[in-house]
Amino acid sequence: MRMVGIYHIALLADADASEFASQMAGAEGALQLTRVTSGFDCQLLERSVLPGGLRRYAWHVTAQLVSGGYDFEQNVERLGSAIENFGGVIGVETYTVTAEQ
Repeated sequence: MRMVGIYHIALLADADASEFASQMAGAEGALQLTRVTSGFDCQLLERSVLPGGLRRYAWHVTAQLVSGGYDFEQNVERLGSAIENFGGVIGVETYTVTAEQ
């Protein structure tokens, strides 16, 4: 079983995008392993620049589960602390994978 969490992140105006991407490469440590998880797969996605120059990213996290479900919300504070010099978490969405293609 797998679940997907998408953390929405807004960068500060003066944040360096390449340094942020490097920081996110090691951000998996912000994810709380639990007895129902066997690991995570992560991808950082860059959104088109929005009007006004707002730079937004989505951190796509797939949790591999051995049973039950996973609470992605529990990681918001830790992830926010890990990226506080670059921006902040502005939301999280959670999905359960119900079919594979």
